[in-house]
Amino acid sequence: MHLDDMDLSKYQAKVKKNRQPAWMTLEAALIEWQIRYDRHPDSGPTTGDLLRYKATEFWGKLPEYAGKECPKWTEGWLAGFKKRHSLKERRRFGEAADAELNEDSERIMEEIRQECKKYTADCVYNMDETGYYWKMKPDQSLSTFEESGRKKDKARITVNLTCNALGTDRLPLWFIGKANRPNCFRSERLYSLETLGAHWRHNDTAWMNHYIIKEYLR
Repeated sequence: MHLDDMDLSKYQAKVKKNRQPAWMTLEAALIEWQIRYDRHPDSGPTTGDLLRYKATEFWGKLPEYAGKECPKWTEGWLAGFKKRHSLKERRRFGEAADAELNEDSERIMEEIRQECKKYTADCVYNMDETGYYWKMKPDQSLSTFEESGRKKDKARITVNLTCNALGTDRLPLWFIGKANRPNCFRSERLYSLETLGAHWRHNDTAWMNHYIIKEYLR
């Protein structure tokens, strides 16, 4: 068959042949490890540094490379390895879309801004809350395949923070968890956070609710 007789598609015409790896046995072991790691339920994120660490580990264990100096695992090698084995940054967990901002929300924010202008900055306070998901793993990782179905562990602690606009008055933190007295409090013989200049409250969801916010405002 003559090459001139072959009709290549637009995609096929752009495909470039990947360069063969210098250490084929090592890369075969490394990608096998990556696939097993991806499928493990407790696996963490894969980074370039982790791949270099595992490559060094395999280099010392594979008899083919016994007595040879370990390569430097440069950025060029790492980029080639990821390209040869289709390793890309993929999101490991799905999340809902961000909150929508509409005309009503913009109008309410403008009313708040106008009301704040009646007071000096040291008398204007902002209260907000944030959540610390202390069991959640990073959702970005180098992976060999798109993963679906794994849920995030959303065990959390809510922290309520308040400060005036000048930053000169920072009120004590309010922490909200699920346990009345967490195990870490027991191990430290700690009955409350008031002695540390903070407050601890609890409910079934570890979220701010109207009972806690009323106590907080009072």
